[in-house]
Amino acid sequence: QNLVCSFQISGDMELSFTNNDIGCSNDETRSVVMFNMNKGYHIAVYDSEDSKHNDDVSEIHLKSDVNGRLIIGTFQTDTSHSPSVYDITYMRNNGLDGKVSY
Repeated sequence: QNLVCSFQISGDMELSFTNNDIGCSNDETRSVVMFNMNKGYHIAVYDSEDSKHNDDVSEIHLKSDVNGRLIIGTFQTDTSHSPSVYDITYMRNNGLDGKVSY
């Protein structure tokens, strides 16, 4: 897989992949790599350009601190990762991997 974009999270933020100034490509993202994240973060990715729940949505909840690197290889899964690092809730319409817009 190719790197679509890279950015640092600092508190609450929203990022549209259709209109941003950090170089994230629309409809390309299919996975995420996180480094050194604190528990409690909530990350949501949407197929919809306006972050609505009328299309595919995947929500990631960090249940414990991430020390080092955490790779989530797909947004299209409902899972509780062992040993309780994160949960993913996926609401399917027509597929999200490679179609993230927000």
